[in-house]
Amino acid sequence: MDSDFKDVVAWVWYGMVTAEEMGVTSSNYAQMATDACAQNADGATTDPGMCRLLTENLGLGTADNMLAGTWMQAVLDAAGNYGEAYDDAFCDGTYDGVSGSDAMTGCLISRAGTLNALVSEGGIQYAPPMR
Repeated sequence: MDSDFKDVVAWVWYGMVTAEEMGVTSSNYAQMATDACAQNADGATTDPGMCRLLTENLGLGTADNMLAGTWMQAVLDAAGNYGEAYDDAFCDGTYDGVSGSDAMTGCLISRAGTLNALVSEGGIQYAPPMR
């Protein structure tokens, strides 16, 4: 049970980081899920990675209490992606969730240029593939 809980906590973090990397925010996650999971002309999912992030449980939870497929949407609704959560905790709460660390303002603890930034910005925050 403890390892199941640890897995859920880790994947919530990974999901929040992945969401920011993919441009998914607390205000657009529902539309992003709809668009990503739509089928293209070939019958394939439009964006399988995004669809998986927003609509699959990834085997998380226990045999008696699996997470819903929309668990990441619930996280985004409650806390936002990694950048939004960071902004709410340490900055002025105006970050749009996609513009990067340099766009955060009024921060008590800046994310720009620190290990708290995404790998794409020179930090160490990254997530493994959502599988």
